[in-house]
Amino acid sequence: MWSLSLEKIQQVKEELKGRRDALRVKHDEEVQALEADIANIETLELAASLFVARYRPEDTVEGMIAELEPGAPEPVSDGQAPRNWRALLDRPVQPAPAMDDPR
Repeated sequence: MWSLSLEKIQQVKEELKGRRDALRVKHDEEVQALEADIANIETLELAASLFVARYRPEDTVEGMIAELEPGAPEPVSDGQAPRNWRALLDRPVQPAPAMDDPR
């Protein structure tokens, strides 16, 4: 038979609260780590789009940033600017105009 007392019930209740608090802390740490990873990826994506924009003189940086949307690459057609950096990488590179040597 079971021998239940208020003390034993209170003890088990406190143990469960402790386990719950430990799980919450672990969960919060994991969520923070995931958020940091997401922020790193978004930073990388922005840096890549800025890099591509710098070497694509026909595109303006402001327009590219305004059009930048996360997600899968979109096909480029009708001469429109792509909506993300992955699509920019697929576009053919046009050489920049030659600069005169100032010497």
